[in-house]
Amino acid sequence: MSVFRGRGALRASRRTALLAVTALTAGLLLSTQQPAVAGANLVRNPGFETPGTGGAGDLPYCWERSGWGDNDFSFTTVDDARSGTKALKVELTRRADGDRKALITESAACAPDVLPDRQYDLSVWYKSTTPDVALTLFRHDTTAGWQYWTDLKTLELSPGYRRAEVRTPVVPPGTDRITWGVSVYGTGSVTTDDYGMEEVAPPPVAPGCTGTPQECADGRWEVLPTENPVRSMHSVVLHNGKVLLIAGSGNDVDSFEAGTFTSAVYDPADGSYRTIPTPDDMFCSGHVQLSDGRVLVMSGNKGYPSADGTVGYQGYKDSYVFDPATETYSRTNDMNDGHWYPSATLMGNGDVLSFGGLREDSSGSVTAERWSAAAQRWLPTWQVN
Repeated sequence: MSVFRGRGALRASRRTALLAVTALTAGLLLSTQQPAVAGANLVRNPGFETPGTGGAGDLPYCWERSGWGDNDFSFTTVDDARSGTKALKVELTRRADGDRKALITESAACAPDVLPDRQYDLSVWYKSTTPDVALTLFRHDTTAGWQYWTDLKTLELSPGYRRAEVRTPVVPPGTDRITWGVSVYGTGSVTTDDYGMEEVAPPPVAPGCTGTPQECADGRWEVLPTENPVRSMHSVVLHNGKVLLIAGSGNDVDSFEAGTFTSAVYDPADGSYRTIPTPDDMFCSGHVQLSDGRVLVMSGNKGYPSADGTVGYQGYKDSYVFDPATETYSRTNDMNDGHWYPSATLMGNGDVLSFGGLREDSSGSVTAERWSAAAQRWLPTWQVN
């Protein structure tokens, strides 16, 4: 078995079949880094629904009080929630200096883990009676411990709930966790709910090529060490990433006369082949992938040419559907004519148009065939234009 490696995909050493088929199906073998999948909320107890364990007046689980200076303040878990049943209110009734903060608890159990050189999207729903409110970040340095990082955003005055969102700077080296929340530094109050924190996917790494300049520009053929167990006459890249390889009799008269017809499914995930029971000689069939990912295989080889040359290849009327989910063939109704090596085209409505090839008597077929996606069958000739 051989594979062609496209430009930007070459490596100096011989690759396994896994990488080879990846190149075959994807077109390129690129040294790319998979992006992180954003979406998981890294904040524990983001809506304050889980109470703290310190008794009356304690903040909800994974939240703590912070702040400094000469001011009068209160921290209250209230029922005025945006969602759920709880929200957290921080209020200053007198201020000479300083601020008061409601922050994620500085502990390994509560403070979100972060990675150096990454960024994170932070969000919070809030309403406030003072414009003197900011989103404040602290970071945990693996050597120096917890320390102030930055104030990211000043929150606008808002009588009703609104969403504030901001992206952190790049996490500095040596940082393994962060904590953040709202700081109130003027008289008035802020009520918050539904905190969110998601990792930002890093930008993709540009592809590279380690082949020669000519190989990087033109690609290169390479013989693989893995041997294909069937003599593939047809191949289909399936929607699940596997590859259906159809041999039938494999253009071998002895296999045909013995009724030995083969197919295999190649799995690039582990480099394995699975031989598939094959009910007919699908050598010289036609095939097309249907809209749902199954493969429609039509006609094939009913007979090889006679020794005296009076009869050529013959095509049968049989037709099958291969299901990637079960890796099995199931028979459909017959086509209206035999078609040794027909063509097949998937149309926009999911139907399939097929014609051409040799009939059961080895003469050329002029019968057009139409597979109905709605009926899941070949239509009779009077329904085919």
